[in-house]
Amino acid sequence: PPPPPPPTIMTPRPPRSTPADCRRQRQMCIRDSFSKGVDAAVISAIIDDATDSTVESRPKKAEPVKIETEEFVLGDGKKSFLDTFKFTPKPKRDHNVTFYEEEHWDVNIRPLVPEVNPNYVWQPQIELFAVAMEQGDTVLLAGPTGSGKSTMVEQYCALTGRPFVRINMTGDMESSTLFGQLKVEDGATIWVDGPVTEAVRYGGVVLVDEWELCPPEITYGLQRLLEDNPMLMLKEMPESVGERQIKPHPDFRIVAGGNTLGQGDVSGEYAGTQVQSNATLDRFLTVIHLGYLSKTHETKVLKKAVPTLPKEVVKQMLQFASFVRAGHKQGGLTMTMSPRTLINWGKKIMYWGDPVVALNIAYLDKVAESERPEVTRLVKKVFGGV
Repeated sequence: PPPPPPPTIMTPRPPRSTPADCRRQRQMCIRDSFSKGVDAAVISAIIDDATDSTVESRPKKAEPVKIETEEFVLGDGKKSFLDTFKFTPKPKRDHNVTFYEEEHWDVNIRPLVPEVNPNYVWQPQIELFAVAMEQGDTVLLAGPTGSGKSTMVEQYCALTGRPFVRINMTGDMESSTLFGQLKVEDGATIWVDGPVTEAVRYGGVVLVDEWELCPPEITYGLQRLLEDNPMLMLKEMPESVGERQIKPHPDFRIVAGGNTLGQGDVSGEYAGTQVQSNATLDRFLTVIHLGYLSKTHETKVLKKAVPTLPKEVVKQMLQFASFVRAGHKQGGLTMTMSPRTLINWGKKIMYWGDPVVALNIAYLDKVAESERPEVTRLVKKVFGGV
């Protein structure tokens, strides 16, 4: 018979290291890593710091602070935001909105209340804007061309009954264009208020559109109106200091709209824009960014603006617009496609009966010669053709 197997010798398992053992081991490693010439006190201090069991390696995650907001109460003479402005997604809370009758305004400014466009579709950002108007904030609107900045302000004023003054800034703008100047009438020299001064006196909303085109020294003239205790000083008015200094009407609001947030433009897309002072930027209490509309939103806009457009054509138009915008974002196309261009294209489709012919008139003929082959490729991709 085979010899029996040798007996199995059980090696005792080493005792489990305790935290104290681990600390001692780390201390020995640290001591060994130092040269003999290092001060023993320094070594001991480093060892104590590295092996302190009370020091946590990672800070605890802070618990979120729960902030209790005030319960919504509809104010006297106010209207509910949720009942007035319809869009998706629906806001989580309601807000007070002030509506005005024509008699509220001075006769000099009543004609400036714009007309309501029944086909306008509200964007979700109107919630931020309505709250800013109610709280008296200075507002900066930023976004690409055709994103609906000026139209949103105008239609808000139309719906709520506020006078609306839109000023398109230019590089050669002078302060007199905004605030007023001396004129000679019937042999007498008189002072004539500018549009900003009229709005300051009588109330209303001033939209300083394309504000980055204006030289910074001109926008400096708006700084006092952007402060918590606003005031307008008419420096060139030949009257006493008391008459030259105007306290704004309680309903006066000022909004700036532009494409670059006052930081200048290096892409060449918005030629002429200038870097604005940080002191001016800091005075805007609410900043709202408007991007291009979603496909669902733009579909509603197109159907309201051109109700007879076939559903399939609308789908093709939005697909083409998304391709153009993607090419523009990547730097391959200079000319993008705004909602304004889409509406114009839709109207021309209904006249000419051909989406491609209408596109040539509304968009393609604006495109630079060097970029037309790429746009033509996109047209064939969406609408077919050789």
